[in-house]
Amino acid sequence: DLVEKIKNKMLEAEKEKILMNFNTYLYYRGMYSYIGVGNFKKALEFSTKLNARGDRNLPEGLASVIKIINIIIHYELGNHELLPYVIRSTYRYLYKKNVANTLELQVLNFIRKKMLTIPPSNKKMLIQAFAQFRAELTKALKGESEKGALEYFDFISWLDSKIQNRPFTEIVREKL
Repeated sequence: DLVEKIKNKMLEAEKEKILMNFNTYLYYRGMYSYIGVGNFKKALEFSTKLNARGDRNLPEGLASVIKIINIIIHYELGNHELLPYVIRSTYRYLYKKNVANTLELQVLNFIRKKMLTIPPSNKKMLIQAFAQFRAELTKALKGESEKGALEYFDFISWLDSKIQNRPFTEIVREKL
């Protein structure tokens, strides 16, 4: 009887974990899909839901990428006054998680040092910055350890969409 109770408790816990992972997956796919079609307001809703879940409920590496994607979403929405706060918060998170030398940190540094310092109205300068960062990122991705973040978000395609002034979805579709 005791063995049966323990077994049922374990099954119940496992069911909850599977459901939690499934919901996380749905939120993530929803966020990514809305980014793809350029509906950043809806993407932010899903990003917020994912961030609210806490990183203990997310696959390793995904939590960091979601925080970076959240910054990209705010940038795309034109929430420039909010970005410094979100960037500081993400820096603290990355350092706390000991992921200080990662692709995520490179993207974060680019956003802070380039995207926030170049006025959105200066398209030519922004495109140059995106192209330069794309070259740096491509070089950094030659190492196998950095490719993990691309499992969750194609930063190169996002940069290409900014450089070429084309929809993100179109760029990704061409790669398939």
